[in-house]
Amino acid sequence: MRTLILSAEDDTGGVAIALAKALNQHTDWEARECHRTQNYIDYPTDILWAPGTPRPAELDYLFREADVIHVMERWDAVDHFPDWRRKPLVMHHHGTIFRELNTGPLIQSVREFRAYGIVATIDLTLIDPTLEWLPNPCDIERMRKIRSEFFGPHDVLRVAHSPTNRALKGTDRFILDVEKAGLIADVIEWTNWETCLRRKASADLFYDQFHCGYGLSGIEAMAMGIPVIGGAYDQRILHLIMSRFGNLPFLLANPDNLGAWLEFMKDPVNRKESSEVGTRFVEQYHDEAKVARQLVTIYERAMAMR
Repeated sequence: MRTLILSAEDDTGGVAIALAKALNQHTDWEARECHRTQNYIDYPTDILWAPGTPRPAELDYLFREADVIHVMERWDAVDHFPDWRRKPLVMHHHGTIFRELNTGPLIQSVREFRAYGIVATIDLTLIDPTLEWLPNPCDIERMRKIRSEFFGPHDVLRVAHSPTNRALKGTDRFILDVEKAGLIADVIEWTNWETCLRRKASADLFYDQFHCGYGLSGIEAMAMGIPVIGGAYDQRILHLIMSRFGNLPFLLANPDNLGAWLEFMKDPVNRKESSEVGTRFVEQYHDEAKVARQLVTIYERAMAMR
């Protein structure tokens, strides 16, 4: 069986290429991935079809042979291909486009096109409970290897943070509280993924965000065995995570108590206990082999809907 995973612009979070890799390594499905633009993060690429250039002939073959078309975020990722609505379709919602910019039309079109709808972060199921959460996959063994290569003890604890949007992620407050605690803040910005992973791996703690729980960068940190501090302004997100999993995989912080958590995490026993919680969570829900197997069942449901 074959799938073609398509993105209209960047491969958001590198999720498409990570899913293709996981499917190819851990299932009997053959997966290919194509996106149109590449940003500074420079996630690995399968097929890059630059805007303004002819569609690669290979894509026509891959589309024709695909048993399922997996669309990331926007239908214009696939509407270049003839008769695409006749294919079994999966629509994969990620964040701002579904959460804020195009919510209603996407919900309606998924039903109209008889597509199977999934979400990359569990909070998006609060918008449409009919959608299935597919956890973002993580190559845990690779994260551990990078950690072992780049981490060494520090006299002063190093706290990493990798924002793509400082205002959204509470970066300024993070820097202020880390400095007050007498720790070192490593704000990882405008650098590629590989460099980001290495700098993150050298940290003692990782601060993710106050916005919506935990994200891709937090998943990577948990897989590395790094304690993660996170939070969510919408209490429904925290309730959803607690009701689904029984606990939070991160230390629950907000702008008022982040400093206290930083003081708490100066104790190596507290860091060890927190890292173990995050590691168990990632192993249970974000391991790439488990995610790939879940995605196969999603593809089977999408094919059954045609």
